[in-house]
Amino acid sequence: MNDYSIPGWSFYSHDPPHCGSLAADLDSAGRDEWAAAECLRKGANADEWQLHLQRTLGFKHCRLVSIYNWESFRNMPGALDAVRSPLVQLKPAAVH
Repeated sequence: MNDYSIPGWSFYSHDPPHCGSLAADLDSAGRDEWAAAECLRKGANADEWQLHLQRTLGFKHCRLVSIYNWESFRNMPGALDAVRSPLVQLKPAAVH
């Protein structure tokens, strides 16, 4: 890593706060910023999808969430509603 990069991880079975030593690893590297380079945490409905996204976006200073396998994601019940919900709630001042 250098001063112009951020580390990234893939998440399929656990949300970032529940991924073992991830928080400690970021702390020991002196990093708060990170990326969910591949993310597909499925939910049974929009509320569960949104919970997984909130846990990911709320962990340390998440700079990027890349939804993996968009072709199947866009056809999953509740998935698009969950993604749109937090995006709609962003205020212009909060967007970087």
